[in-house]
Parts: sequence; structure tokens; C-alpha cells
Amino acid sequence: MAYTAAVTPNIKTVENSTGSLSESSNVRKGDEQMHNFNLDYTARWGMNVGLDYTSYSYPSVQEFSNRAGNVEQEFLADSRQRINRWNVYAGQMHVLPLDWSLNYGINFSFAQEKSAQLYHAQDGNDMSSLNSDTELDERTYNFYGGLEKAFGERLSFSLSVAGEYYRLAGYDRWAAYPSLQLNYVPSASHIFQFSFSSDKAYPNYWSMQDATSYLNGYTKVVGNPALRPSTDYTADLTYILKSKYIFSLYYTHVKDLFAQLAYQSPDELTMIYQTVNYDYEQNFGLSVILPFTVGNIWNSRLTLNGSYLRDVCKDYHAIGFDNCVWRGIAMLNNTFRLSSKPAISLELNGLYVSPSVQGNYDLSSIWKVDAGLKWTSADKKAELRLSGNDLFNSATPNARVNDRGQRFEINQHADSRSFSLSFTYKFGGYKAKEHKDVDTSRFGY
Repeated sequence: MAYTAAVTPNIKTVENSTGSLSESSNVRKGDEQMHNFNLDYTARWGMNVGLDYTSYSYPSVQEFSNRAGNVEQEFLADSRQRINRWNVYAGQMHVLPLDWSLNYGINFSFAQEKSAQLYHAQDGNDMSSLNSDTELDERTYNFYGGLEKAFGERLSFSLSVAGEYYRLAGYDRWAAYPSLQLNYVPSASHIFQFSFSSDKAYPNYWSMQDATSYLNGYTKVVGNPALRPSTDYTADLTYILKSKYIFSLYYTHVKDLFAQLAYQSPDELTMIYQTVNYDYEQNFGLSVILPFTVGNIWNSRLTLNGSYLRDVCKDYHAIGFDNCVWRGIAMLNNTFRLSSKPAISLELNGLYVSPSVQGNYDLSSIWKVDAGLKWTSADKKAELRLSGNDLFNSATPNARVNDRGQRFEINQHADSRSFSLSFTYKFGGYKAKEHKDVDTSRFGY
């Protein structure tokens, strides 16, 4: 079980070393556009081929002003990002004798990204040194193959390996990503599962640019052209008792994990946010899921997790870190049946996460409460739901750094509460069409 509580910059007013307040105004206006084309064909003999193309553009203008005492700063920043991404894929599956199955294929991706940022100072200062104009040409060639086999009803396994060649500018790399899953069912009351998986993740395109953006007079975000993809390896051993009690022992190692961190500049009174690669992140622990019911009124599920988390980055602006913590997570999900006619139920969920770490940050503990009220019609076609998320606005962590001359706190004041009211009606025989989601995780600023 994984839970991430990220700290991101959210600062509007700060106090400088003289004790005077710095007031900033930062407004970005833009026109974000995306177009996607997908062509997919699946043959009855198990072959699947396709072509996917995405065009993305985001021109914007940032209007910035800052006043600290008698010092004022004012500028406009024209930014633009344009991405063209192609994805070509083909796969084949075979059903073999003796309950064996074989699959293999390719997945090639090509992306071109052009970004630029041009500063126009409104206060007479020369900011041309911050202008940037960059272009990325990224290519990923992936080849994969896998086997599956069932040995009766008690034992089954699947094994796959993906080989990948990745190239970006002067960086290229060959890598292999194996995956294995074993299932053993000695009886109806006992199930054992073992899995090992490996995967990769890629940073946001804009964070890889050599660009500087201001949040306020004290804080700025600096790009990192040296960013690299990360690779994660996860092993998990799970025991399921009576098809409902779940016990899992897991270990995760993420090489070159990338995340945005803050540090105080040694040369000026500035806080700098930058996305960097760690050496690695480790996480191992035990999770337990315990469902229980009280009559036909109360259904509940308790999830407990204890883990050891460690973030290591030796080369981080001469203030490398090796930060670790034992972390506990508890979740309780409840459904109360208030009425059967009409069918009305109450959902009440709670979460607690003990103090944790994120890179060089020490994170505070967090907790939250969610609630929902649901009405369902007698024929189960209509549903009315009222939901509230993070009712007490307590799920956002704060961060503290006190190491090697770096001393600061990040107190986040964003309101994470949300409320929603929805009505759903299912028409007889209607089935929603499945649409492939477009991956936009690497787009935008």
C-alpha cells in the first residue's frame, strides 16, 4: 500500500530578513489546447495494432508584481509549450496447448517538445538573461514478451520481460523490466500470491527546460535539463484468509526518483524550487486489511500499514540528504444502512498518516474525514449522492527542514475541502462506451 502526501509551493506573502512584508501578485492567463487521434485494430486471432497521435499547445502570459519595502519588481513573461507525440504499437497473443499462453509486441513513442519563455520588464530592469528557448527530441523503443500458465486450479503464474531503449539529447539507455506473478490456492480459505514488477516514469517536459519562473519576490522555480527517468522495482507477498482478510509484506526500490524540492540559495535571499533526481527511495512494510460487519446495518473495513521509508540523494546542491522514518497509516471505511425502504446509506471514512519524509523535508502528520449520503431507488436505476471530502481541511502536510544550514518551514494553507452532489440514472440495456484516456501527465507548466 502506498500513500504520498506531496508538498508543493503555495506561497503568496513572505517575511524577509528585515522583518518587512513582501506582497506579490502573480497571475497567469493562457489558452491550453489538446488534440488526439487514435487508430486501433484488434483481429479475432489475437493481434492488436494501433497508432496514437497527440498535439498539445499552451501559450500563456504571466503578469507579476512584487513590492518589498521600497523595492518593486514588475514584469510580463510570455511562455509557450508545444508538444507533438506519436505512439505506434503492435501486439500478438497466442493460446498454446496445455493451457499455456504467449504474448509479445512492440511499443514505439516519439515526442518533440518546444518551449520558450520571454521576459518583458515593466520596471526598467534588464531580464533578458532569463529568456529561454529549448527543444527536446525524445524517443522510446519498447519490446516485450510474456508467458502465462495455469497448473489446474491451485497454481498459476505469469512472466514477462520488456526491453527498452530510451534516448533524449545526449542521454541514451538500454534497460530491462521483468515482471513475475505466482498464485497458489491450497484451499478455498487460503490464497498465497507473490508478485515482482518493474516499471519506469518520466518527468514533466517543462521541468526539464532551462527556464526560471517566479512565484513571488522570494520564491522561484528553476528547471533542470539534467532530469532523467526513474525506475522502480516492487516485490509483494500477500496472504488472503477466507477471501476477505488480507496480509501483505512489500518492498519498493525507486532508482532516480524525481521530485520537486526547495532549498535556500547561498548567494541571495531566495527560495528555489527545483525538480531533481534522488539516488533512490526505499520503502518496505506490512499492510493488513480487516473487514467486518455488524448485522446488516454496519459494514466496515480497517486498513493498517507500517513501513520504513528512506530517501537518499548524495549530490544535492552540496547539502545531500539521507532522510528516513518509520511511518504508520490507518484507514477506516464505514457504510451505515440508515433505511432499507427507501434505500439510504451513510458513508463515513477516516485516514491518519504519521509524520513522514519527502526528500530533505520532514513532513507533519495528517488526518482527514470524508462523508457521503446515498439514496438508491427500488429498481437500482437511480442514485442520488451527496459527498464531502476532507471535511476539516486537515489532509495537507506541512514541511520542515533543519540541516546543514538550511532552516525553513513550508506551511500550506490551501483549502482541500470539497463537496459534490450528483444524480445518476441507468437506462435499461445502456452500456457506456470505453474510451482510452489520453496521458497528459507530462504536459503543462
